[in-house]
Amino acid sequence: MQTKLVYVLTSAPEATYIEQALMAVYSARYWNQSAHIILIVDNKTNELLIDKRIEILDYVSEKIVVSFDDDKTMHYRSRWLKTKVRDLVNGDLLFIDSDTVINRSLEDIDQ
Repeated sequence: MQTKLVYVLTSAPEATYIEQALMAVYSARYWNQSAHIILIVDNKTNELLIDKRIEILDYVSEKIVVSFDDDKTMHYRSRWLKTKVRDLVNGDLLFIDSDTVINRSLEDIDQ
């Protein structure tokens, strides 16, 4: 599979977005073991990837961290990252929402 699977994740400390994304990324890896999975996060979310939340990194091939000034809201960070995926990732890609569970192989996507 040549097409990269790309997830964008921003989260506040008390939110469960990281846990949601973990289930999504896990399902993608389960059905697509050879896939190159990229997780794009902002600097504040990256700091939250500790303890049990770090498990998401077990299922991604690459993590891209984009730094923002502290005054930028989570909403702003999320929208900015999602609109800049094409600038951050080279080659063919499939952007997948971080709450999407994959339930079969995506190997045919290159066709």
